[in-house]
This record gives sequence, structure tokens and C-alpha cells, in this order.
Amino acid sequence: WRSSPSKHTTAQCTPKHFLFLPRPFPRLCLGKMNPEQLQQVEELAQQAYNSTVPAERALAEERLRVLSASPENSVLCRYILDNSRSPFALTIASQSLFKLVTHMWAGFTPAQHAELYNYLLTYLATFGQSLQQYILASLLQTLARVIKFGWFEEPSQDIVDNVDKFLKASLNHYVIGLRILNELIVEMNLGNQGHLSLSQHRKVAVSFRDKALLRIFQLALNTLGQVAAQAPALQDDRVQGQGLKLALHCLSFDFIGTIPDESSEDLGIVQIPSSWRFLFEDPATLGLFFRLYATLPSHTALAMECLVQMASVRRSLFVNEDDRAKYLAQLLAGILDVLRNRTGLSVKGNHHEFSRLLARLKSNYQLTQLVATDGYPEWIRLVAEFTVASIKTWDWAPNSIHFILGLWSRFIASMSYLKATTPALLDGYAPQIMQAYITACIENAQRMLDSEEPTLFESEEHLSEHLEALPYLGRCKYQQTSSFLISLIDPLTARFQAHITPGQGAFGPQNDLYVTEAQLAWLVYIIGATVGGRIGMNSHEEHDLLDGELASRVFQLLRLHDARLNASQASKATIQLELSLLYFIHQFRKAYIGDNALTSSKVYNRLAELLGLSTHHMVLNLILGKITANLKYWAREHAIITKTLVLFHDLSSGYSSGKMLIKLDITSQILSNHTSEHFPFLDHEANTRDRTTFYATLGRLLFADENIARFDEFIAPLDHTLRSLGSLPSVEAFRHEQVKRVVIGAFRDLRGLVSSSVTRRAYNSLFDWLHPKHTPVLHMVAEAWYDAPEVTTPLLKFMAEFVLNKSGRLTFDSSSPNGILLFREVSKLIVTYGSRVTSPALANNRDAYKARYKGIWLCLTIMKNALSGNYVNFGVFALYGDTALANALAMSLNISLAIPLPELLSFPKFSRAFFGFVEAMCTCHTALVAELDTPVFAQLVLSLQEGINGTDSSIVSQCCLALDNLVTFYYQNCRKDTPAARALNQHLAQNPELFPRILDILFRYVLYEDSSNQWSLSRPLLCLIIVCPKHFLDVKAQVVNGISADKRERVLGIFAKLMEDVHDSLELKNRDKFTSNLTHFKHEIKSYIAS
Repeated sequence: WRSSPSKHTTAQCTPKHFLFLPRPFPRLCLGKMNPEQLQQVEELAQQAYNSTVPAERALAEERLRVLSASPENSVLCRYILDNSRSPFALTIASQSLFKLVTHMWAGFTPAQHAELYNYLLTYLATFGQSLQQYILASLLQTLARVIKFGWFEEPSQDIVDNVDKFLKASLNHYVIGLRILNELIVEMNLGNQGHLSLSQHRKVAVSFRDKALLRIFQLALNTLGQVAAQAPALQDDRVQGQGLKLALHCLSFDFIGTIPDESSEDLGIVQIPSSWRFLFEDPATLGLFFRLYATLPSHTALAMECLVQMASVRRSLFVNEDDRAKYLAQLLAGILDVLRNRTGLSVKGNHHEFSRLLARLKSNYQLTQLVATDGYPEWIRLVAEFTVASIKTWDWAPNSIHFILGLWSRFIASMSYLKATTPALLDGYAPQIMQAYITACIENAQRMLDSEEPTLFESEEHLSEHLEALPYLGRCKYQQTSSFLISLIDPLTARFQAHITPGQGAFGPQNDLYVTEAQLAWLVYIIGATVGGRIGMNSHEEHDLLDGELASRVFQLLRLHDARLNASQASKATIQLELSLLYFIHQFRKAYIGDNALTSSKVYNRLAELLGLSTHHMVLNLILGKITANLKYWAREHAIITKTLVLFHDLSSGYSSGKMLIKLDITSQILSNHTSEHFPFLDHEANTRDRTTFYATLGRLLFADENIARFDEFIAPLDHTLRSLGSLPSVEAFRHEQVKRVVIGAFRDLRGLVSSSVTRRAYNSLFDWLHPKHTPVLHMVAEAWYDAPEVTTPLLKFMAEFVLNKSGRLTFDSSSPNGILLFREVSKLIVTYGSRVTSPALANNRDAYKARYKGIWLCLTIMKNALSGNYVNFGVFALYGDTALANALAMSLNISLAIPLPELLSFPKFSRAFFGFVEAMCTCHTALVAELDTPVFAQLVLSLQEGINGTDSSIVSQCCLALDNLVTFYYQNCRKDTPAARALNQHLAQNPELFPRILDILFRYVLYEDSSNQWSLSRPLLCLIIVCPKHFLDVKAQVVNGISADKRERVLGIFAKLMEDVHDSLELKNRDKFTSNLTHFKHEIKSYIAS
């Protein structure tokens, strides 16, 4: 049974340990493929992987795709696995089998499920040790998926017993057995795979957790125990690695269905089941992993990862605090031993995981508990020494630093809650750590400038992680930290001033200036984080004075820096200094300017003494001057422009800071001079998206009561731009690159302005200016540039914002036709763009989303906003024979329903826009929906059915609301002699299964899925029960017949309660009663069936 797979069949080579079937596996595939066909498959597989001719490779792949086209072809895959020795053919067969299981599981019968399960186990037992690793990995993944999908069928739940046969065979089989279990746990943790819904996945995962996971973890502990005891049979690197991985996978299992992000440390609690308690109360379990960490040099990082999870077990796992304290004491003793001996900490992986272990320790235990543990003084001293040493060797393990800083930050944050009589000893270590960090930043400045790899400066995420941990460290002994920072920043500022002062340029080489700028950037970041830490911390006047001391240094540096601003002098260090100054301003604003800041603070006393900045207004004037300077001089630096505009927008958004901004003279200057002539960044393509933010901010300032009278002056440049576009002689004249750039910029600017017009007065100012003088430009642009999404996207987003009735801003006078006029412009734009976006030229574009779908979903968003805005009397259109509404609805339906539904559903934004439009149409224009052609109506209802089957709760709610309106309309009008009623009756006569099928789907959704929108589901469900009473009885019978006979009577009683006091009417009171009954029904029937 160790011979070549081409010499024998599975049954012939299987030792008695691995007879998973009651009889040898029958080779059913012999009649399906012959040796000649096998040879063809091998040749095609080799071409698919090795051919250097793309056309030949593509043809081979296409011909091989038949193997994964139908469940019946699984026998072909098995024939290839049994009889080929070509690694390429084996790879194709294993991957095809995996695809069949993943995508066509429902096409297999339960008997075939069991047959495939047994076949894979037997094949792995027979040939697994001789397979290439990538083929073995593919087969293991296939087996794991077969087990998961068939978990509630025989014999999937016997997997641990079957793997035990591997563990009793050879060493190679032992490794394969561990790999099977590893792959199975990984698979059980994956949600939304193949045909399983999220709730079905959780049911399988919970059952697996309760029935198999504990046994697997015990098996892993048993394996590792033998490894630690130097058992000769298991002294193999593969067994050690797979055993530790298995333990880690068990400890990392998603026990309660939170589906955590593996890259996140936020969910630091491991929800170990109570049935595992005895393992964690046994000191040998925790001691085993510390022993393995000390004795397995090639797998120390894995052992430490296991310890990270062991340190994160939930508090309630232990029966009492004494047991928890014993566990913590053993954990601290193990960590103390590692720190004393520096065991394995010279290895990067170990260092990183050990840092995570320390961080997790504070996340799961209170400082009071740590302080009360024996050996705490030595432990905290060694942790502080480890922290300082790690910071000094920053460049060796940079990704570990934020874990350690986070640990100390949480330590110090907990000091105010410490009630123990034993001191925490943190005051003495915090200043040392803070000073070590600051020193390391200064010393690493040169290296970061020279590094070709991304540094902490360039990684905004990592930089923010560091800065978030600094406030508590910096303000713990603030006087010491402040003095240390001042002792560093003062000489560096003097050095910087000497470099940039005319006549003193020979102070040093240019590189010295760059290093000085980088060092100053670090200090400004640290000062910003420390000053910003005033929010949420217990601060007092002495701390405010120290904040003033530090802030005055930064503002002085800011003035020096701005005095020499010149984009041609930009360097990597100069840009970082600029970004650090923006970060400081943002932090200072949160602490001392705006809604959450104190109106009187000692910080301004110190700023007045040192810089003459005595009030909020003076500091705000300085900040706004900085913003203006950045927008003028840093046009080519996208990162600086973006952060500057975000700061500007935040200042204008705050109630207090916004009021102060309006009163500044510099604000008036900006509102009067806001074109690219004054702000060159507007002309740079990289900043195109930022134009919207810029004009949204200006709009906030403009539409304030004090400034709205200046609207005409402000809008003049935009008016000139649109008049210039409108004067172009033809649509073809728009097809020039220069015009294209102007169009993109204009509509991005307009979108920003419209988004900030949140009052009726502000919106009317824009509407009266835009309509009717400039609206023809919209249609000409849509006609000219329909094939350029970089143009149509800003145009359509502007229109979607323009027709959105937020905050009631679209409220016209009762005698005003503006609402109707606005919708007519919407209709023209939708028809103009929609009639062209479906052209064959765009249909053949490879990037369908960019070329067509994005524009279509923006059109649907426009329609949804317009239909649901409640500012248009749509009845006027039919009354006066205006086809604007009918044309817009027809075009919207045509362009959306022309896209295959599965493809539409694969794009979340498109899905939400489509179902939002359908909901608005069914709510506001139900009669028009009823009068659609029967195929279109059926397709629309089918799309709602698919939306309910999706996983997006917002889409499910939209579909339910649409169905509720549709079925309610049918209930109220089915006996009337109106065009809509006759059309709807005709639709249902030709498609009698439409409503019953949705009733079935909704009822099963309510019964079996865990839904957060129960109210939305109940509304159409009652309508359908009333409309389709016979089918509801059939559904009830199916549910009752699907459970055991002894429970049926009780379930019938629960069904009776569902319709108790519910009548055949759709009045609000009756609906609410049904919703209440449905909630109780779901809870009661699920609890009873589960019992």
C-alpha cells in the first residue's frame, strides 16, 4: 500500500486500520473514463500549468473546466486521483473536486456525501504520505468542507474517531491526522462558504464545538504532552508544529459567533466553554505550554501564541476568584521566568508574541489583581526593563512596540481605580519609558529618512496606534515629561531657525536640515498626542500651564516653518514636519477650541505670555492662516492637502468653532477668493476628490446667517464656468480634454456646495441660480461624456445630492412649480444617460462596474431620492399628459433589469441602490408597478425574493417594505375594475406561484434565521397569509410534518397562537397584533423544537 497510485485501486491498497467503508470502495468511475482519456487530461493539465503560450493555456483550462461543471463528474475526478501520477493532473482533479463540493453540494445525494467522505479519508490514508504538499493541502481542504457541509449527516460526526486511526498508524499518518483536524477547525470557522447561510454556518459551528472540539483539544494536549515528555515516537518537527497549531486553532475558535477579525486585538477575550473548565483549572495545562516554549526552539512562537490565548480566557470560566487568582499567579510566574532568563526573546517572532501576551494580560485582568499577586514588584520591574530595551532596539522589532505602549497606557489609566494598599510602582517607571520612547524617536529620525522600506511615518495606522498610547504615559509625571520635551525641542528649533534664516544657510549641510525636521516632526507628534490627552483625563491648572508651555513651542515652530514655505523645497522630512503640525493642531483644537473646550483655561495665559495668543479667536486665526498657507503652497502634496481640508472641515462643523470662524477677516477673504488662482491645489488632478470637501466647508461658512447675503459674489466664478460651458456650440465641443477637466471640477465643487445647503433658504439660493439658466449643461455633459465614468460620476453624484430632501430643505411654496421642474430635469438626465449607457460599446467593456454599473446605480439613487423626497406632486404628470415620470421610471427599470440579477447582487452599493429604488417605486407608485408588462413584473418580484434571501439586513427590510406595499395594493384593489387591478390580476394568473413562493420564503426566514428586522418581515407576511390562506396551511403542514410525531400536537398549538386575535384585515392595530404574536411564536417554537 506504499506503491505508486497508478498501480492499484484504493480498495486494494488500504490497510485494515483505514477501512472507513463497510466494504472496499467500488470503482464506479471505470465506465466513465478510459486510459486514453486520462492521458488527454494529463496532457491538458500540463499545458494549463506549463505552457508559455497564453492561448494554449486558456484552451486547456477551458477544456478541463468540465471536471467541475456537474456533480456527476466527481467520479471522473476520483478516477484521475486513483490512476494518475501526474502532479498536474492530480492538482486539477483535487481542485475540481473542491469546486464541486463548494458550489454544487446540493446536487449530491446524502449517500454520495457519505461516499465522498469515506473516499477522501481512505485516499489520504493510502496515498497521503506520497503526495506533493500542495495536492495534499487541496484534498485536506476538500475533506474539511465535505465534513462541514454534511455535518448533520452520517458519518461526518465520526471524524475524530476516524482520525484516531491515523494516529495509531505510522508517523507520517500521525502528521496527516493532525493536519485533517487543523484544516477542519479552520473550515468550521469560515462563514458564508458555499451554499451555507450565516445562520446555517453557526448551527454547524456550534454543533461542532459541542460535539467534537473538546475531544480535539484534548487530543492536541495529549500529543503535546508526549512531545514534552520526550516520547521517542513523536520527536518529529512536523508533529510538534502540527500539534501546536491544533491547540492554537482550538483556542482561537469562534466559540460564540462573533466572527472576529484576526488582525484586530480589540476582542481580547476567549469565550472558552464551561465544559472545558477542568482543563484550565489543571496547572499542568498552562505549564505544558511554558515548558514547550522553553524546549522547542523551532516552534517557540507557536507556543507563545497559545499562551496569548490562554491568558485571554473569560473571567467567568472560573467558579470563584480564588481559582482565577491561582491561574493568574501561575501565568505571571511563567512570564517572570521568561523575563528573568530572556528565554527566546532574541527571536523576532517570540518577541512579538510575548509583547502580545503582555498586552492581553492587562486587557483581561484588573490592575488590582496583578498588584496583589506574589512577585509583582519584580515582575513590573522586569516588564519595564523589557519595555525600555524593546524601545531602544525599535528597528529590530517595530511591530511589537505598540503592544507594549498599549500595556503601559492601560496600566496608568487604571491607577485612579486602584484600591489596593500595595503600590503599583508605575509612577517610577512611566517617565523612564516615556523618555526612552522620545529618545528612540529622535535617534531613529536619520534611519527613517534613509530607509527604502515604509517607516512609521508612512504608516498612518501604526503611527496612530503609537500616538493613542502616549497621553497616559506622558501625563503620568507630566512635569518631568514636559521638561524633557522642552529640553529637546528648544535646541532643535534654534537649529532649524539657523538653517532657514537668510545668511545662516551655512550652518550645516542640507541633510542636517532634513534630520532636524524629522526630529522636530517626532517631537510635534508626541506633544500633540500629550496635549490632546487632556480630553477624558483628570487634568488640573498645573497641567494646563504645561500644555501652554509645550503648545507655545509648537506654534512658534509653526510660524518659522510657514515663513519659509516653498513647495520647491519639499523633502520627505519637510512633509512629515508639515503633517505633524496638522496633527498637533487637530489635537489642540479638540482640547482647547470648540464645543468640548473650556472657554477659560490657563493654557491661554501661558500662550499670551510667550506668543501673545490670549484667546480662542487669536489661536483660531493662526490656525486658519496655516490652513490657507497649506492650500496655497502644498498643491502637489495630496496627503497634506487632504489632512488640511479635513481640519478645515472639522473646524467649520463644530458649533462654537464654526461661529468663531465666521467672524474672522481671513474667512471673508477665502469666501471672496476661492478659485484655483488663489488655491492652486484645485488644478491638480490628484486633488480632484478633495474639491468636494473644500466647497462643502466653504458652503458651511457661506450659508451661515451672517454670510448668505454674499451668495452672488461667492458663486460668480462657478457661474462664469457654467456659462462658458453652456456657450459651447455643440455636444462635440465638449469632447476636449480641457473641457473635461473643467466639467469634472465644476460638478465636484457643486456637489460640495449642495451638500452643505441644509436649510431651505440656502437650497433655494442654489436652485434659483442653477435653474433654468445652467441645467442644460447637465444634459449636454451626459450626452457628450456618457462613456467616461470619471465625468459622469461627479455629474450623477451631484444630481443625487441635489434632489435629496435632507433636513426638509426642499420645501417649496404651495404655488411654486419648482418641485415639478426639478423632477423634469431629473427625468431628462436619466433618459439622456440611460439611453446611452447600455450601448454595445460600453457593454463590451471589461470593467463593467466602472463603465456601466456605477453610473446605473447612481441613476437609481437619484430616482429613489426624487421619488421619496415628498416635494413633487406626481399626479400632475399624468393629468397633463407629461411623460417625464413614465419615461424616468421606464428607463430606470430597463437599465437595471437588463443586468443579470446575480451580477447585480454581487455589488453591495448597486444592490442597495436598486432595492432602494424598487422600494420607493412600490411605495409611491404602486399602480404604475402593477401596470408593468407581466415579464417585467415577474422579474421585479423575483428580484425582491432574492433580496430577502440575502445577508444584508437593510436590503431585506427594503424588500419587505416593497412587498408589503405591493401585496397590500393587491388586497385592497383586486376586486376593483381599474387598469392597475386588471393588470395585477393578469400577472398573478400567468404566474400563480409568485406570492405563495414569497410566503414560503418569508415564513421559513422568520422560523429558521436569526433576524434583527423581525418587524419588517412581519408586515408582508401577514398580507401574504391573508391573500394566500391555502398555501399558509400547506406551509404549516410541512413544518409540522417535519418534526417528530410526539411534538406535533404542541407545535399545532403554537401555530394556533400565531393567529390568535388576528383578523383578515390590514389595519394598523391588526398588523401590530400579528407582529407581537410572530415574535412570541418564533421564540416558543424554536425553543420547543430545540428541546
